[in-house]
Amino acid sequence: MKIKNILAGIVAAAVLAVTPTAAFAEDTSAAVSGFETKSPDVFISTDYKPGYTSVVFVVPEDKFSIFSSEDDALLHMAVWFGDFSEERDEDVELPMAAYHITFNLVDPAGGEDNLFVYTFVEDNGEPLAEMVEEFVTEDGGYAVAVCFNDADPYSEDIASEARNAGQLRIFYSIQNKNGKYIDGSWEDYTVKMLKTDISGLTFGRISAKRCTGEEIKPNIVVKDGGRKLVKDRDYTVDYRYNYNPGTADVIVTGIGDYTGTKRLTFKIVLGKVKLSATSARNRAKLTWTESTGADGYQIYYSENGAKYRRLTIVRKLSCAAKYSVGSTVKFKVRPYFKSDGVTYYGAWSNVVTVK
Repeated sequence: MKIKNILAGIVAAAVLAVTPTAAFAEDTSAAVSGFETKSPDVFISTDYKPGYTSVVFVVPEDKFSIFSSEDDALLHMAVWFGDFSEERDEDVELPMAAYHITFNLVDPAGGEDNLFVYTFVEDNGEPLAEMVEEFVTEDGGYAVAVCFNDADPYSEDIASEARNAGQLRIFYSIQNKNGKYIDGSWEDYTVKMLKTDISGLTFGRISAKRCTGEEIKPNIVVKDGGRKLVKDRDYTVDYRYNYNPGTADVIVTGIGDYTGTKRLTFKIVLGKVKLSATSARNRAKLTWTESTGADGYQIYYSENGAKYRRLTIVRKLSCAAKYSVGSTVKFKVRPYFKSDGVTYYGAWSNVVTVK
């Protein structure tokens, strides 16, 4: 995706809330640790200012030196997060998202009229009450913190989205007074993943489960390296098609420090029946235990060691069979279930022999 004109693109996107914030005095606060970086970056922090969710833009010292050595240069950084649906605004060449924050710095020593921060929140007509602060990182970088009060009704939404963002799309550039891009460009942005995609983790195998006539919800094991994840803290589980025999789905969705989804499957099978028989002369009475969920039962027989052949199909739990006098006959039974034109079979029962 190309970014040709960020500000023009923002206007075309019909963003409703635009809050410019001017700042600051020449002196920056004491160095702050935890935001060291070797390349322009954006951090989401709940520690920088307690009670606030802060979106922290950081320009490392070497990049800031390039900017500060140029007269009338423009340092620009932007971040997008939230919903990145392609359908948002297809005619605008931007990494479309529900939330966008950008800053422009014209003169590092120019005071409050030379740093401008803009916050764009789609579908929000209310002004946001963000606080903006400059500071120096512990490794000498330049940083701008845009802080949103977690308790403010107008900013809690963007604060929550920032805390729960799975990824950031970050743009950075330095432009001189003649419009030449000294560093960075309008051409691309960097994707920064904030959470681990759960689909890349290790999942325990789910063994086949016997049909019980009720929903089957096996336990799920998810490991991130040697760490076992905790259900409802690290992920949620949704079961589908988990009642009848066939293939059931398990949808694991990352939450907290995890994002993404993973589809797992397991088999639901018909339970094996136990077969018994009584015989008199050349007639046998076969009976077997019920297999929960079965539509019916197949009965096969083998006479005098010949290949097994199907005798009949019944829905009840018994069957009468007639065979030749003097023959030795073996019987076996298996349950079946039909769904959407597919027939699922259970395992064969034990074999009984009659003479």
